[in-house]
Parts: sequence; structure tokens; C-alpha cells
Amino acid sequence: MKSTLILLIWGFFFSICQAQTIYFSQNFNTATTSSQTPFENATAPTVGQFNYITNALITPTGEKFLKFIGNNSICRATRSTEFSPIPSTLYVQFSVRASSIGAENADAVEFYFGNGANFDNTTAAPSTPVMSIKFGVNTPSSLIIQGSSQLATQFLTVTLFINNDNRSMTYNDGTRSGTVAAKKYDLYVGTALISNDVSVNNTLGNLSQFKILTKSITGSPTLDFDNFIIKNDFVVLPIELIFFKAQHSGNQQVALTWATATEINSDFFVVERSRNAIDYTEISKINAVGNSSKTVNYQFVDENPLFGTNYYRLKQVDKDGKEQIFRPQSVIISDEKIPFGVFPNPTNTSEFYVKVEDVDEATLILFDLYGKNINFERINVTQTLVKIIPSSVLPEGTYLIKVKTFGDIKEHKLVVSK
Repeated sequence: MKSTLILLIWGFFFSICQAQTIYFSQNFNTATTSSQTPFENATAPTVGQFNYITNALITPTGEKFLKFIGNNSICRATRSTEFSPIPSTLYVQFSVRASSIGAENADAVEFYFGNGANFDNTTAAPSTPVMSIKFGVNTPSSLIIQGSSQLATQFLTVTLFINNDNRSMTYNDGTRSGTVAAKKYDLYVGTALISNDVSVNNTLGNLSQFKILTKSITGSPTLDFDNFIIKNDFVVLPIELIFFKAQHSGNQQVALTWATATEINSDFFVVERSRNAIDYTEISKINAVGNSSKTVNYQFVDENPLFGTNYYRLKQVDKDGKEQIFRPQSVIISDEKIPFGVFPNPTNTSEFYVKVEDVDEATLILFDLYGKNINFERINVTQTLVKIIPSSVLPEGTYLIKVKTFGDIKEHKLVVSK
């Protein structure tokens, strides 16, 4: 039973981290005529073939591409044979331009992804696509991609990351990188992110088919497509974080809480703290549950936060050493309610604080009961708080701190106990 369970877990982990699958790839470089024949196969298309190309032309010389001519015919290019294995995520990249603009047309061509009715050679739009990209044109020279205006006359690289899975995914194609939430997509034109974490239209569909379709021939626009690549190139996050919070919990302490929706191969979390949001120091290490598909809650209390602004960062490390770092949270620890004097007192540490009226005006002297001065490092933490670090460890006993501010002299007693 144990060995069977191990195999099942490994099989699950392998299935979500499998090597990428290329479902479709075509740049029309082999075209020698305007015929669609080499690039379509109605029943058994290869990775470089559509099932149907209707009314669209292939340019056979010079730049070679698929041309959607905006005349009286509805052009379409369809892949109706389902991808295998059927994906829940897709990386899609292609080039597009508007080589002719007769008049404004907000919905000239649409590129659909999903499965089901009308992913075929008909002139009808798919009934329930997972998502689609809308291409319009505007005079004199604009190509409108999903509502974003672009220069029409040059080929533009469009890159789409569709995640119809129930888990968040990360992507990195060497130029574009990010995280896309479950049932969302990111869309780039060139390196510019123009649609970020946009909800898909059909969360129940899969991404096994696609269709490019002329929607309107108003103004006879002509759109050219090239350099198609469609593949599965996502990575499942080791964890899906629901939230990470840092809150003042009273008694000059900070409560840090976070929760995960899923965990895969997760090893531990590291809580880090910084004064400047640049240089972080580890303050705690919390073991992760490892693998889970249910909500898991974690917490840690920083009992000795810094005065002023504290920046907290959560880092997750999985079992093979890979890590991800989450957005930092900040908490301000004020010294307003701290009375003038020394704290913590008694102390068993090698450093302590003195609350004064104004650090710029305060002179401090540390000495023992025999009147011997003790050297120390002084750090002004806030305008009324000074941190004292003795140059050597103080033995157990009682010490005095003399504070002179605005001509007034106060003397505080400090007890050191180990």
C-alpha cells in the first residue's frame, strides 16, 4: 500500500511538471504557391497543419504568411482536431499586421480558443470559447488588439498565456515572465503587457481547438498572420498563496499570518525582516506541510520588531531548493506609548533602549555602581529613541544611565540578569 501511494504521488507530481508539448507550429516558409493544400488536412493534421483554411490565402514569395482578405468572403483557419493531451493551459504566440485598412472596423477578425460547437469550417463563431482575441482596424494606420491601439503596418508579436486550470501558474519565455491566476489569461503585444489576469469566458471548457474567423468585412481590411507557435509551457507554483499579512498585535509585537490553497513539494517558509525594504534578515523558519489541496494556515509572532517601519517578506522553498518570494508587508512600531526610561528592564541581552525627549539634544553616560564609565555604541532609532550596544557584554548587576537633555539631568537604573 505504501509503495502504491508513493507511486501515485510521484505520478501526480510528474504530470503537472511534464516537459512542454508543442501542439501547433507554422511560419509558412515552405509555401511555393498560394494554395492552402500543404497547410491543411481535414482529418489528420500534423503539428504544422490546420484542418481547414477557407478563403484566406498563402503568400508564396517574399514574406510568406496567411492573408485574411477583407473582401466579400468570410475567411477562417480552423484546428478542429483536438490537441493531445488535452491542455488546460496554453502558450500562444503569433505575428499579425493590418496590411490594408479601408475604413474603421472594430471587430474585423477574432481568434478563438476552446472546444465544442462551431470550432469547424462554418462561418459561425464558436458558441462557448474559453477566450478570444479581437482584432479591429482604425484609419489611417491602427491595428486594435483587444482594445489596445497598435501601429498596423508592421508585424507585431502577440503572446498569450491562457490558464484555465484551477491553480495559479508561472511562465517565462525568456522575454516575458509572470504569474497568471486560475481561470485567467495574460496578453502581450511585443513585450508590453496589455491584458493582465483577465478572466476567461468559459471556465468549464478546455483548450483543445482554435479558430481564426473574419467577423466583419466593413471597409475590406486585410490582416496577415504568421509565426504561429502553440504549446504547453507553464509551471505549476509549488504553493498557491491565499494571503500574507503583517499586523501590530499589541505589546510592541507583530503577528505574521499566511495561508495556502495548495502545496506541491513544499519544504519550508522563511520569514525575513528589513528596515529599508532592500536588505532582509531571516528571523524565522517554518516547516511546510509539503503536499496539500486544502487551505493551510501558518503564523509567526515577531516579539522583538524594530522601532519605526518594519518590512516583512515571506519566502517559500520547495524540496529541490527552488524558491519564490512574495510581496513584502510593512508595520510601523511607534515608541509614543513607551515611558521615558530604559527598556527592557531587567534585560538579559547585550543591547537595550533609552527613551529620551529628543535624540539630537540628549547626552548619555553608562556606568556601574562604582562610577566606572562603560563604552557603548549609540544608534538613534527614532527622534525619541536611542539604542545602546555596550562594547563588551555586561556582567550581571545594576548599572546607571545618566541622560542630559535641555539642561535637565535624569538618572535611570538598569538591571542585567542572565
